[in-house]
Amino acid sequence: MPSPTSPMAAGGAPSAAAPPAPAGSRRLLLVVMFCALGIAVAATSVAVWLFFAPGGRAEAVSRGPAYVFRVGTIVVNVAETNGRRYVRTTVELAAPSSKEMRRLEEHRTPLVDAALGVLGATPLDSLLDHGKREALKTQMRDRLNEAVGGQPVNQVFFTEFVIQ
Repeated sequence: MPSPTSPMAAGGAPSAAAPPAPAGSRRLLLVVMFCALGIAVAATSVAVWLFFAPGGRAEAVSRGPAYVFRVGTIVVNVAETNGRRYVRTTVELAAPSSKEMRRLEEHRTPLVDAALGVLGATPLDSLLDHGKREALKTQMRDRLNEAVGGQPVNQVFFTEFVIQ
């Protein structure tokens, strides 16, 4: 037996077509479709403009040093702490050329020794203060250049710096 909501009429014959949707829902559907179309056109316009827009002058971007030599991780007692505090740091050096990079590799042992000397003589307050730590990098660069001879080290980086 057909249910009361089935498309069959009470006598068993199919009913006429379903009533048309109200005009308000059709209007809403059209508005939504036109809004979506407008957004799609706007997005396409922006994408085309960004892709085909003439470029301005490109400026050189510094990507950091081309040659970086990793001295290694150094652990040394902090000066004036009676051995109760230590610093652990990983030291990396910027070299101006591949030739200077090879010189640094050949002088690894004197570089480690010089870095240990500089760090071991630095008091705790200098290690904790960021500004003084930058001065420490300059001091270390000068000492490392002395150890190797010449100016193979442009810059010193502490890629790990822990005080315990």
